[in-house]
Amino acid sequence: MALIGRIFVILFAFLAACFLAGMIIVAAVLYPEISDLGGAPIDQDALNVVLGFGFIFLSGFALLPALVVVLITEAFNIRSVLA
Repeated sequence: MALIGRIFVILFAFLAACFLAGMIIVAAVLYPEISDLGGAPIDQDALNVVLGFGFIFLSGFALLPALVVVLITEAFNIRSVLA
């Protein structure tokens, strides 16, 4: 039962990390648009769509390597911070 709880914690942490990384990537891509002082405000709907796509693509590319690391560390009971 504890293993199922750990899997849910790992899944939640992975999704939170992907969401935050997606926000950082979107901010880096949109930095020229944001730093333009003469422009109009950014459309929030467009920003939400770009953020959603950034999250989906980032989590898709990071899923398999993260899954391999999670399976190895859970199988060998590795609880180190460096892992």
